[in-house]
Amino acid sequence: MKKFVFRASNLLPLISSFAVLLAIGWGIFGWHYGFHPPIGTYVAILGALAAAVTFWPTRKRWVKTCWVMVFFLLTFFEIRNLLWDRSEHEKEFQSMVAKMSDTLGQLTGGDTYCYFMVAPNLGSGNPVTYPLSVWVRGKYPMRSASSQIQTLLNRNQVQMISLPLGDGTLLPGVRSIGYSIGLGRHSISTWSVSGGPINEIIDLSIDSHGALDQEIEVWGDGKQLFKEGNKDLGFAKLGK
Repeated sequence: MKKFVFRASNLLPLISSFAVLLAIGWGIFGWHYGFHPPIGTYVAILGALAAAVTFWPTRKRWVKTCWVMVFFLLTFFEIRNLLWDRSEHEKEFQSMVAKMSDTLGQLTGGDTYCYFMVAPNLGSGNPVTYPLSVWVRGKYPMRSASSQIQTLLNRNQVQMISLPLGDGTLLPGVRSIGYSIGLGRHSISTWSVSGGPINEIIDLSIDSHGALDQEIEVWGDGKQLFKEGNKDLGFAKLGK
């Protein structure tokens, strides 16, 4: 009867098959549950297995095929891990940039701008005047805002007044400022922490039906920000 002699090489086919199944099972587990080990983990395992195969060689082709499959799977897992890590870093960077942009917007107002309009149905007095409201458009408040209005009284006289804007903080939305203007053409310039000026022309007149006709143009940074009405009030050249 031939005596059985145990050799470590006898376990190699079993270990090879188990390694392939383990690698496939690990891949399914990581893909399903989104598990990602530290970068370099698969490279370290790949190096250890390559060293083991080098010192524990086999002549069976199917065993060699199993190890090649394991090496390819580990390489694939490492590449996938690297892509996931890069994606996470990009998300963190984008989140940081968004937070910085939001903080800067809160401090400076970002691209928020404002303009002024009158309430046409609240005219009173003789001569009639209309209460002025400030409209703030944008995500962030305007800081340290100040506005000056110029009104042409006659051909040779212009009245210039600073509008009452409180502490200069203008929150998005609409609010009355406690100042009224009459019929005619008015020019308003506004400055804030984010820069300026924001230039506006308001032209108030009474139409043929006795109703208030309000024409508005607002310009800033060389472009038109807002327009109400169909008249060209003279700011078109600023946008060119």
